[in-house]
Amino acid sequence: LLVELADGSPVGTITAIYNFGGSSDILEIARPDDPRQPLLIPFTSETVPTVDIDGGRIIIDDEAIPTEGSADAASPDDEVRS
Repeated sequence: LLVELADGSPVGTITAIYNFGGSSDILEIARPDDPRQPLLIPFTSETVPTVDIDGGRIIIDDEAIPTEGSADAASPDDEVRS
């Protein structure tokens, strides 16, 4: 499914749905501007207010996307630890 903001701006495409046994599933969204750095958001009615199966899209809340400088935003300098 395609992922859009309420104003119709494209965000990306859902590539996976994860369930880690917590309170909600997690959506993995591939973003066209950086496909190697997927966006992970909780699949809740707050972050995903609209699921339009017939239209092939979901609409997510603008605040579900971390902004540059926020604690949730990844930096190119972030290390990956195993």
